[in-house]
Amino acid sequence: MPELRYFFDTSAFLAIIRKEPNWKEVADFLDSLRRNQRVTSVLVAYELYRGVHPASRTRKAQLRELDAILGYFSLKPVYEAQAMLASKVHYKSKGSIDPILAAQCLDGGYTLVTMNVKDFERVPGIRLLTF
Repeated sequence: MPELRYFFDTSAFLAIIRKEPNWKEVADFLDSLRRNQRVTSVLVAYELYRGVHPASRTRKAQLRELDAILGYFSLKPVYEAQAMLASKVHYKSKGSIDPILAAQCLDGGYTLVTMNVKDFERVPGIRLLTF
């Protein structure tokens, strides 16, 4: 039986970084996983890096923290077939990159770790994990 792999979306990372409610449970779950079970998208990395304000006095520290966190993940590119699949789930998911993330999860057989279940719950066949 293949080992389960978990795809973390932006909201799961932000829960940990911002110490949002349930952040400790997300962090503990992340720590319980082996390296090969931790997956995210290059698009999630993009959103996280984009969120660091260029004029912030702590910009360098924030970027180092993101580098360290993302270093524990396998970053997945977006393939043409996933982009095509995303166009089919577009109306079932709200966020701008959410349909692509959903397609990556469906295509890769990943369980999506998210704090925003509403963004994905209408996507047929997607497996969700939230805290």
